[in-house]
Amino acid sequence: MFYQICSKEELVLKKSKISVNTSQLASILNLSPSTVSLVLNGHGNKMRISKATQERVLETARQYGIQPKAHNSRLSKTDDKNKRYFITVMSPYLKGVKNVLGSIIYGLQEVILEERLPIEIIFHPYYQGELRNCKKHLSSSYPDGAIITGLSDDDVEFLLERDFDIPIVLYNRATEKYSSVYVDDYDAGKQVASIFCDKGLKNVALITPHLKSKSSSLRQLGFLDGCRNFDMNIEPYHMQEDELNYDGGYRAAVRLLEHKVLPSALFIVIDNMAPGAVKALKEKNRNPR
Repeated sequence: MFYQICSKEELVLKKSKISVNTSQLASILNLSPSTVSLVLNGHGNKMRISKATQERVLETARQYGIQPKAHNSRLSKTDDKNKRYFITVMSPYLKGVKNVLGSIIYGLQEVILEERLPIEIIFHPYYQGELRNCKKHLSSSYPDGAIITGLSDDDVEFLLERDFDIPIVLYNRATEKYSSVYVDDYDAGKQVASIFCDKGLKNVALITPHLKSKSSSLRQLGFLDGCRNFDMNIEPYHMQEDELNYDGGYRAAVRLLEHKVLPSALFIVIDNMAPGAVKALKEKNRNPR
C-alpha cells in the first residue's frame, strides 16, 4: 500500500513498497531520465541541476528504496577537484563511414580543452544491431556517461526496453527517453530542393546508398517531396544507388553520366559518396560548382 500527495508541480510519495526503475522515477517526478540519472550518480552540481530538483529526486528515491550512487565509494567525492569523469563513445564499424566519429571526437576535444574539463574519453566499437552485447559498457561501474552513434532500429529498441544508471546521448536518433543530437533530415532534403529551385535548376539528379539508414531515407524523401512541390523534374535514370563509400559514389556518377540527357544539378544524399562522385564528374569534364 502507498499514499500519494499530488500537486501541480510534483508527486511526493509518503509510503511505498513498490520497486521502481530510473525511468519510472523520472515519470513520477515529471523529469527526464537523464536528469534523474545524473542526480542519482552524484553529478547534479557538476551539471548545474538546481538544489531543489536534486533534493526532490533524492528524497523520492529514498522513499522508493533506491540508494543514490553518490553514497558509494566511487562517487562519494563528486566535489573533489581531482575527480575525473569518463565518457564512452560507442560507434559501430560501417565500411566507408569515417567522418562521423571523427567529427564527434574533434568536438569533444575542443570543448574539453577550451573549458578545461576533467573528462577522459573511452572509445568502444560495436557491431551495428548488436549493441545489446555491450550492455556492461553502459553501467555506472564503467563510464560516467555514454555517447552512441550509428544506431540501428534494433539497437534503439534495446535502449528503450532497458534502464541505465548513467546519462546517455544518442547521435542522430531522436527518442523521448534519451537526450539526442540530430538533424531534421527531411527538412534538410527539402532545403536542397529549394536551393536548386532558387537557382533555376529544374532537371535534377540524386545519388543515394542502396542500404539506407533512417537519416538517408528521410533526406531523400524530403528532397523528392521538395522537387514535386517546386515542379522540378527528376527522371528515374537520374536516381542512382550504390554502396555507401567512395567507390559507390564513383560508380553511381559514372552510370548517371552514361545517359544522353544530363541533369543540371546533383544531390548526393550521404557525403561519404561525394568524393567518388566528384572524381567521376571531373573525369568527364563536368566540374561541379
